[in-house]
Amino acid sequence: MLVALGVKRTDAECDDIANLGVLAVSRDFRRRGYAKALINHAITFFRENFPRIKYMDIHVNESNFGARSLYESQGFSLSPVRTSHFINMETLIYEKYL
Repeated sequence: MLVALGVKRTDAECDDIANLGVLAVSRDFRRRGYAKALINHAITFFRENFPRIKYMDIHVNESNFGARSLYESQGFSLSPVRTSHFINMETLIYEKYL
């Protein structure tokens, strides 16, 4: 299910969004649950320490189907209204309501 979370235009409007930034697990340690544990830790951290945060988002390379599948399995949805701004990479934004 895709839910439009709204387009943010100013810093003040972004006070309720946490960007996960980069999530990476070394190839030797993938498929062991570490990425899920990192995501869950980030969610818990933001809920406990920053109660104003309502959404978490992460940018992902469009062709990284493994990461996209991981984020979807953790309740993230592809943003239908926000676009990513990385140069030289086709990226998507996944977001999750906390």
